[in-house]
Amino acid sequence: MPDAGAAVRVEFDPGDPFDAEVTAGALWGLGATAVVEGGDNFLAGFETAADAEAAIIALGRGVLVAGTEERWVMSAPVGPSGVRIGRLLVVGAGHPRPDPAPGVVVVEVDAGRSFGSGAHPTTRLVLGEIDRLVAPGSSVLDVGSGSGVLSVAAGLLGAGPIVAVDTDAEARRSTEANARAAGLADAVTVVEEVPAGSFDLVVANLVAPTLRDLAGALSTALSSTGALVVSGLLAGQWASVARWYPALRVERMFELEGWEACTLRR
Repeated sequence: MPDAGAAVRVEFDPGDPFDAEVTAGALWGLGATAVVEGGDNFLAGFETAADAEAAIIALGRGVLVAGTEERWVMSAPVGPSGVRIGRLLVVGAGHPRPDPAPGVVVVEVDAGRSFGSGAHPTTRLVLGEIDRLVAPGSSVLDVGSGSGVLSVAAGLLGAGPIVAVDTDAEARRSTEANARAAGLADAVTVVEEVPAGSFDLVVANLVAPTLRDLAGALSTALSSTGALVVSGLLAGQWASVARWYPALRVERMFELEGWEACTLRR
Protein backbone atom coordinates (compact mmCIF):
# COMPACT_ATOMS: atom_id res chain seq x y z
CA MET A 1 0.00 0.00 0.00
CA PRO A 2 1.50 3.41 -0.90
CA ASP A 3 2.67 5.67 1.88
CA ALA A 4 0.15 8.40 2.67
CA GLY A 5 2.84 11.06 2.56
CA ALA A 6 3.69 13.72 5.10
CA ALA A 7 4.74 17.31 5.48
CA VAL A 8 7.44 19.09 7.43
CA ARG A 9 6.93 22.41 9.17
CA VAL A 10 10.17 24.42 9.47
CA GLU A 11 10.49 27.82 11.14
CA PHE A 12 12.67 30.65 9.83
CA ASP A 13 13.47 34.21 10.90
CA PRO A 14 10.80 36.41 9.20
CA GLY A 15 13.04 39.43 9.63
CA ASP A 16 15.82 37.85 7.60
CA PRO A 17 14.89 37.33 3.90
CA PHE A 18 18.12 35.42 3.38
CA ASP A 19 17.16 32.87 6.06
CA ALA A 20 13.75 32.40 4.44
CA GLU A 21 15.18 31.91 0.97
CA VAL A 22 17.89 29.51 2.13
CA THR A 23 15.36 27.45 4.07
CA ALA A 24 12.98 27.24 1.11
CA GLY A 25 15.82 26.35 -1.24
CA ALA A 26 17.01 23.61 1.13
CA LEU A 27 13.53 22.10 1.29
CA TRP A 28 13.22 22.02 -2.50
CA GLY A 29 16.71 20.54 -2.71
CA LEU A 30 15.72 17.78 -0.29
CA GLY A 31 12.89 16.69 -2.56
CA ALA A 32 9.90 18.70 -1.39
CA THR A 33 6.97 18.51 -3.79
CA ALA A 34 5.35 21.70 -2.47
CA VAL A 35 6.53 24.49 -0.20
CA VAL A 36 4.24 27.18 1.22
CA GLU A 37 5.16 30.09 3.48
CA GLY A 38 3.11 30.76 6.61
CA GLY A 39 4.52 33.92 8.14
CA ASP A 40 7.43 32.54 10.14
CA ASN A 41 7.51 28.96 8.82
CA PHE A 42 7.37 26.83 5.72
CA LEU A 43 5.14 23.81 5.25
CA ALA A 44 6.82 21.42 2.82
CA GLY A 45 5.11 18.35 1.36
CA PHE A 46 7.01 15.13 0.62
CA GLU A 47 6.07 11.99 -1.27
CA THR A 48 6.56 9.73 1.77
CA ALA A 49 6.90 10.05 5.53
CA ALA A 50 10.39 8.58 5.18
CA ASP A 51 11.36 11.41 2.83
CA ALA A 52 9.95 13.95 5.28
CA GLU A 53 11.87 12.44 8.18
CA ALA A 54 15.08 12.40 6.13
CA ALA A 55 14.59 16.10 5.39
CA ILE A 56 14.26 16.88 9.10
CA ILE A 57 17.48 14.99 9.80
CA ALA A 58 19.31 16.77 6.97
CA LEU A 59 18.08 20.20 8.09
CA GLY A 60 18.60 19.50 11.78
CA ARG A 61 15.20 21.03 12.53
CA GLY A 62 11.54 20.78 11.65
CA VAL A 63 8.37 19.03 12.79
CA LEU A 64 6.70 16.14 10.99
CA VAL A 65 3.06 16.75 9.99
CA ALA A 66 1.38 13.48 9.08
CA GLY A 67 -1.36 13.02 6.51
CA THR A 68 -2.19 14.54 3.16
CA GLU A 69 -4.55 17.39 4.13
CA GLU A 70 -1.72 19.92 4.48
CA ARG A 71 0.68 18.14 2.18
CA TRP A 72 -0.65 19.72 -0.98
CA VAL A 73 -1.65 23.06 0.56
CA MET A 74 0.33 24.93 -2.09
CA SER A 75 -1.71 23.21 -4.78
CA ALA A 76 -5.05 23.56 -3.00
CA PRO A 77 -7.75 23.61 -5.68
CA VAL A 78 -9.59 26.77 -6.55
CA GLY A 79 -13.21 27.01 -5.43
CA PRO A 80 -16.16 26.13 -7.65
CA SER A 81 -16.46 29.72 -8.86
CA GLY A 82 -12.82 29.74 -10.00
CA VAL A 83 -10.21 32.49 -9.81
CA ARG A 84 -10.51 35.48 -12.15
CA ILE A 85 -7.33 37.22 -13.35
CA GLY A 86 -7.95 39.77 -16.12
CA ARG A 87 -9.48 37.94 -19.07
CA LEU A 88 -8.65 34.58 -17.50
CA LEU A 89 -10.93 32.48 -15.29
CA VAL A 90 -9.05 29.52 -13.80
CA VAL A 91 -11.23 26.62 -12.71
CA GLY A 92 -10.34 23.24 -11.27
CA ALA A 93 -11.15 20.05 -13.11
CA GLY A 94 -14.16 18.34 -11.59
CA HIS A 95 -16.18 21.50 -10.99
CA PRO A 96 -19.06 22.35 -13.32
CA ARG A 97 -17.63 24.39 -16.16
CA PRO A 98 -18.93 27.97 -15.87
CA ASP A 99 -20.66 29.85 -18.67
CA PRO A 100 -18.21 32.76 -18.97
CA ALA A 101 -19.04 36.34 -19.82
CA PRO A 102 -18.02 37.55 -23.30
CA GLY A 103 -14.27 37.93 -23.59
CA VAL A 104 -13.49 35.68 -20.62
CA VAL A 105 -11.15 32.74 -21.28
CA VAL A 106 -11.73 29.66 -19.10
CA VAL A 107 -8.52 27.86 -18.08
CA GLU A 108 -9.36 24.43 -16.68
CA VAL A 109 -6.55 22.60 -14.88
CA ASP A 110 -6.17 19.44 -12.86
CA ALA A 111 -3.19 20.26 -10.62
CA GLY A 112 -3.04 16.81 -9.05
CA ARG A 113 0.18 16.76 -7.06
CA SER A 114 1.83 19.46 -9.13
CA PHE A 115 2.07 23.11 -8.17
CA GLY A 116 -0.21 25.41 -10.12
CA SER A 117 -3.91 25.19 -9.32
CA GLY A 118 -4.25 28.92 -9.91
CA ALA A 119 -5.03 29.72 -6.29
CA HIS A 120 -1.54 30.59 -5.06
CA PRO A 121 -0.58 34.30 -5.15
CA THR A 122 2.53 33.73 -7.27
CA THR A 123 0.52 31.89 -9.92
CA ARG A 124 -2.04 34.69 -9.96
CA LEU A 125 0.68 37.32 -10.29
CA VAL A 126 2.21 35.60 -13.32
CA LEU A 127 -1.19 34.91 -14.88
CA GLY A 128 -1.87 38.63 -14.70
CA GLU A 129 1.28 39.34 -16.69
CA ILE A 130 0.43 36.63 -19.20
CA ASP A 131 -2.94 38.30 -19.69
CA ARG A 132 -1.20 41.65 -20.17
CA LEU A 133 1.67 40.58 -22.39
CA VAL A 134 0.58 37.65 -24.57
CA ALA A 135 -0.42 38.45 -28.14
CA PRO A 136 -1.55 35.96 -30.79
CA GLY A 137 1.52 34.10 -32.04
CA SER A 138 3.74 35.02 -29.06
CA SER A 139 6.37 32.39 -28.36
CA VAL A 140 6.41 31.45 -24.67
CA LEU A 141 8.84 29.61 -22.40
CA ASP A 142 7.34 28.40 -19.10
CA VAL A 143 10.11 27.32 -16.71
CA GLY A 144 8.94 25.30 -13.73
CA SER A 145 5.62 24.53 -15.40
CA GLY A 146 4.10 22.38 -12.63
CA SER A 147 0.52 21.70 -13.64
CA GLY A 148 0.99 23.68 -16.85
CA VAL A 149 -1.57 26.34 -15.89
CA LEU A 150 0.63 29.16 -17.21
CA SER A 151 1.31 27.38 -20.50
CA VAL A 152 -2.36 26.54 -20.97
CA ALA A 153 -3.43 30.11 -20.17
CA ALA A 154 -0.94 31.50 -22.69
CA GLY A 155 -2.06 29.03 -25.33
CA LEU A 156 -5.73 29.82 -24.86
CA LEU A 157 -4.89 33.51 -25.32
CA GLY A 158 -3.36 32.66 -28.69
CA ALA A 159 0.31 32.16 -27.89
CA GLY A 160 2.39 29.58 -29.68
CA PRO A 161 4.71 27.85 -29.87
CA ILE A 162 4.97 27.23 -26.12
CA VAL A 163 7.72 25.26 -24.40
CA ALA A 164 7.05 24.08 -20.83
CA VAL A 165 10.02 23.02 -18.71
CA ASP A 166 9.99 21.00 -15.49
CA THR A 167 12.52 18.66 -13.95
CA ASP A 168 9.78 16.66 -12.20
CA ALA A 169 8.33 13.83 -14.28
CA GLU A 170 4.92 14.02 -12.63
CA ALA A 171 4.73 17.75 -13.37
CA ARG A 172 5.60 17.10 -17.03
CA ARG A 173 2.83 14.52 -17.25
CA SER A 174 0.41 16.98 -15.62
CA THR A 175 1.35 19.74 -18.08
CA GLU A 176 0.90 17.41 -21.03
CA ALA A 177 -2.48 16.22 -19.77
CA ASN A 178 -3.81 19.72 -19.13
CA ALA A 179 -2.55 20.99 -22.48
CA ARG A 180 -4.17 18.06 -24.24
CA ALA A 181 -7.47 18.60 -22.41
CA ALA A 182 -7.42 22.26 -23.50
CA GLY A 183 -6.86 21.32 -27.13
CA LEU A 184 -3.28 22.60 -27.05
CA ALA A 185 -1.35 19.37 -27.52
CA ASP A 186 0.21 20.66 -30.73
CA ALA A 187 1.01 24.10 -29.29
CA VAL A 188 2.73 23.03 -26.04
CA THR A 189 5.97 21.06 -25.99
CA VAL A 190 7.03 19.70 -22.60
CA VAL A 191 10.74 19.20 -21.85
CA GLU A 192 13.03 18.58 -18.89
CA GLU A 193 15.65 21.31 -19.44
CA VAL A 194 15.61 24.91 -20.62
CA PRO A 195 16.10 24.72 -24.40
CA ALA A 196 18.13 26.91 -26.68
CA GLY A 197 16.01 29.50 -28.40
CA SER A 198 14.61 33.01 -28.26
CA PHE A 199 11.16 33.66 -26.80
CA ASP A 200 8.81 36.65 -26.73
CA LEU A 201 7.75 35.83 -23.17
CA VAL A 202 9.59 33.82 -20.52
CA VAL A 203 7.80 33.02 -17.25
CA ALA A 204 9.55 31.45 -14.28
CA ASN A 205 7.50 30.85 -11.14
CA LEU A 206 10.23 29.24 -9.04
CA VAL A 207 12.06 30.11 -5.79
CA ALA A 208 14.85 32.62 -5.25
CA PRO A 209 17.80 30.15 -5.25
CA THR A 210 16.55 28.55 -8.48
CA LEU A 211 16.05 31.94 -10.10
CA ARG A 212 19.70 32.66 -9.30
CA ASP A 213 20.87 29.30 -10.66
CA LEU A 214 18.90 29.72 -13.89
CA ALA A 215 19.60 33.43 -14.41
CA GLY A 216 21.92 32.83 -17.35
CA ALA A 217 19.60 30.40 -19.11
CA LEU A 218 16.51 32.59 -18.57
CA SER A 219 18.27 35.73 -19.78
CA THR A 220 19.64 33.97 -22.85
CA ALA A 221 16.19 32.59 -23.73
CA LEU A 222 14.69 36.09 -23.88
CA SER A 223 14.32 37.75 -27.28
CA SER A 224 15.63 41.27 -27.78
CA THR A 225 12.14 42.73 -27.34
CA GLY A 226 10.71 40.10 -25.02
CA ALA A 227 9.72 40.11 -21.36
CA LEU A 228 10.84 37.85 -18.51
CA VAL A 229 8.40 37.43 -15.61
CA VAL A 230 9.85 35.92 -12.43
CA SER A 231 7.97 35.00 -9.27
CA GLY A 232 7.95 32.50 -6.43
CA LEU A 233 9.57 35.26 -4.37
CA LEU A 234 8.61 36.37 -0.90
CA ALA A 235 8.13 40.13 -0.66
CA GLY A 236 11.58 41.76 -0.65
CA GLN A 237 13.46 38.77 -2.07
CA TRP A 238 14.02 40.24 -5.53
CA ALA A 239 16.74 42.43 -4.04
CA SER A 240 18.82 39.33 -3.32
CA VAL A 241 18.31 37.99 -6.88
CA ALA A 242 18.59 41.17 -8.97
CA ARG A 243 22.37 41.19 -9.32
CA TRP A 244 22.22 37.90 -11.22
CA TYR A 245 20.31 39.65 -14.04
CA PRO A 246 22.65 42.57 -14.84
CA ALA A 247 21.66 42.83 -18.51
CA LEU A 248 17.95 43.26 -17.75
CA ARG A 249 15.99 46.20 -16.38
CA VAL A 250 12.93 46.08 -14.15
CA GLU A 251 9.80 47.09 -16.03
CA ARG A 252 7.48 46.59 -13.08
CA MET A 253 7.34 45.05 -9.60
CA PHE A 254 4.11 43.94 -7.96
CA GLU A 255 3.04 42.13 -4.79
CA LEU A 256 0.14 40.01 -3.62
CA GLU A 257 -0.42 38.55 -0.15
CA GLY A 258 3.23 38.71 0.86
CA TRP A 259 4.64 37.45 -2.45
CA GLU A 260 6.19 39.44 -5.27
CA ALA A 261 6.83 39.17 -8.98
CA CYS A 262 8.98 41.14 -11.35
CA THR A 263 8.83 41.78 -15.09
CA LEU A 264 12.18 42.38 -16.78
CA ARG A 265 13.27 43.52 -20.22
CA ARG A 266 16.57 44.15 -21.98
